[in-house]
Amino acid sequence: MRTRGLDLKERLKALEAMKSRSLSEEVRLEIRAALGDKDNLVAAKAASLAKHFRLTDFFPELRAAYRQFLSNPQKTDKLCLAKEAAIEALDAMEDLEEELFLHAAGYVQLEPAYGGPADAAGPLRVAGCRALARIGSTELFFVLADRLADTEVDVRSAAAQILAGLFDERAELLLRMKALAGDSHPRVIGDCFRSLMTLHPQRSFPFVLDYLEALQGEIAEEAMMALGESRHPQAFHLLSKMFALAADPKRREALISAISLLRTKEALHFLLSAVTEEPLPQAQVAVDALSLYHLEETEVVWLMTMVISRGSQSLIDRCAKLTGI
Repeated sequence: MRTRGLDLKERLKALEAMKSRSLSEEVRLEIRAALGDKDNLVAAKAASLAKHFRLTDFFPELRAAYRQFLSNPQKTDKLCLAKEAAIEALDAMEDLEEELFLHAAGYVQLEPAYGGPADAAGPLRVAGCRALARIGSTELFFVLADRLADTEVDVRSAAAQILAGLFDERAELLLRMKALAGDSHPRVIGDCFRSLMTLHPQRSFPFVLDYLEALQGEIAEEAMMALGESRHPQAFHLLSKMFALAADPKRREALISAISLLRTKEALHFLLSAVTEEPLPQAQVAVDALSLYHLEETEVVWLMTMVISRGSQSLIDRCAKLTGI
């Protein structure tokens, strides 16, 4: 089926339908033609098709498509859709040429938006960074250092997450420096904590531990969650002890959520006790956290019996939804 001559909506629909077809010469020709199209939506769809069929011989066309949309990009490639799709396709098919990846990792595209120009290239920068990490670029740590200070919060978070996959002391140092420097969005610091615990749990444990008493409550919660997700052998003892000493209800709820992430037997027993013994708001948090666990039939029966004895219909309904009873 030839897609040229169709209106944009029909052409995009026809291109998408090609994913369910076998890779014939006709399909290859359509994809190649679409990659050179001036419409960014068509080119982006073609790049995704090249990735789908793993057309590694289309590397030149994908690179050309990326470069084409660098001209007057605010009009020709709004939201960087074509450029991002081209980079993702090249990365997925394991292209080793880093030139475009380096360009993408630092590319900024300001577009008109309510309240003033907004950068639309954040996802493209992330795609470039991921590709550089895959090929082990010698520039990678310099690029990620810049991205940890990116103007876009999602890019800063992604940079911290990418560092988790680089088992190198330079990654740890960058993450520590970012955590120490702080961020306007606590989740970025949380991503730094999680990445540190992935890279070197023993060395990072005391570092993250120091933030459990952070003056900024959201940072303290991020540290709790990072320790829970790490499943560090000392985490349960520490977090449960903090729970026993905590007076603030919100802090206790955060600790319940953090402990649930450990996914151990002792964490499960802690949650079951919280459901039956803690004040209703904390018991409800514990019930929701139990969704991470597989409960044995005896545990389900015990839980429902104890909850019914509490007499809270909302808690009974919550547990019934959890257990399917």
